[in-house]
Amino acid sequence: MAHPRNFIAGFVAADVAKEHHVRGAEAGAMMFFPYDQLPSWQGSADDLLENWEQHMASLRRAVPYRTDGVVLEVTEPVVREAMGATSSFHRWQIALKTKGETATTRVHNIRLQTGRTGRITPVMEIEPVTLSGAVISNVTAHTAANLAQQGLGEGAEVEITRAGDVIPKLERVVTAAAKPMAVPHCPSCGHAVEVEGEYAVCPNAASCPAQAESRIRHFFQTMGNADLFGPRTVAVLVEQGYTDVRSVFDLTAADFEAMGFGPGQSANLERELTRCRREAVPDWRFLAAIGLRHLGRGDARKLLSVFSLDEVTDLTAEAIAGVEGFGAITSRSIADQLQEQKALIEDLRALGFNLRPTPKAEAGADAPEGPLSGEAVVFTGTLTIGTRGELEDQARNLGATVQSSVNSKTTILVFGEKAGSKRKKAEGINEKAGKEQVRILEESDWAGWLQQAEA
Repeated sequence: MAHPRNFIAGFVAADVAKEHHVRGAEAGAMMFFPYDQLPSWQGSADDLLENWEQHMASLRRAVPYRTDGVVLEVTEPVVREAMGATSSFHRWQIALKTKGETATTRVHNIRLQTGRTGRITPVMEIEPVTLSGAVISNVTAHTAANLAQQGLGEGAEVEITRAGDVIPKLERVVTAAAKPMAVPHCPSCGHAVEVEGEYAVCPNAASCPAQAESRIRHFFQTMGNADLFGPRTVAVLVEQGYTDVRSVFDLTAADFEAMGFGPGQSANLERELTRCRREAVPDWRFLAAIGLRHLGRGDARKLLSVFSLDEVTDLTAEAIAGVEGFGAITSRSIADQLQEQKALIEDLRALGFNLRPTPKAEAGADAPEGPLSGEAVVFTGTLTIGTRGELEDQARNLGATVQSSVNSKTTILVFGEKAGSKRKKAEGINEKAGKEQVRILEESDWAGWLQQAEA
């Protein structure tokens, strides 16, 4: 194939395996290669700084597949703990990537896309070029301000690369366009844009079709407990006048059929709406699904660890800023948006969503008091007694701190089937300490241990 990585990425992300995926699997043409089987090197920081290029080249030569770089990580547990993590990544781990192939091409059009918050993103349509085995015809130009700053428009000559051999990226502008593109109006609703820093923003949140589609898709994607509401389905809903999430939940199978969906698909869509309300999810997912700017999953969880969902819509900017991790500027924006969306949040909650409250803690505290206070727990492997999220929430409710990786502060490791490097690391810590510093429990033992702790 021209680019096997794209084939595999599509296979892994697919809800239902397509025919060519099935053929590839049956032919034995796909192979799973775990990270812990890759070659590695460990040494001092001084050695790394002086010889990183040689180490990187040696490791990449030892891998029988195309790679775009290496991952650097701190191995000293105390330093790792001090560096910490965000809600998305460890600060003690970073990718060092190669630049990869580049190509020069010409821009023949710039397409504008409006997102759920109204921000308008320009996408360059270029004369197709092949990079790292893939044909590239679209590259993001990031922001409206970037168009003017770099002289991007029809006829511009640009050099592009694939960041990490994956994401098409503008490397530099070789020759600026005679007339750089401006963004005066929203491409979806035609409303005059407003300028927010680098961005052109459509302020017509109530009536902009693109924003409506993005908001509805974002809600179902973030809730994570309902399928079938992809781009095509949502586009039809918005076209039929269902432009807010609340109105979608009033729809029945008959309504979907009237819009042109088939009988089977219509019944399935109604079933998924019921499932979305009944299947338990953490309340921070619900709040993040509303789609407020500056309030993603991690920050929604932080906020609800201090305030209840009943309280958040009336919070002042000062109250939000008092929660660790929130700044003054974003707190003001979040408070304003919570007030604006108060009616929507209350209307949605009235539908009876099955929301699990976020364990409460004082601002800056790791966990509430409970029978597991002082314990630091890591879950790994394929778990069968509950989902990873359910088990983590249960541990937090009992006072434990839940960690994403094993380190010197870990006191309990709970493992299911196919437990790998985390279990080995916990065993290594115990061996080095000469005692059971980390209790390593099978999930069945953990279940029994929990019953005792709760009792």
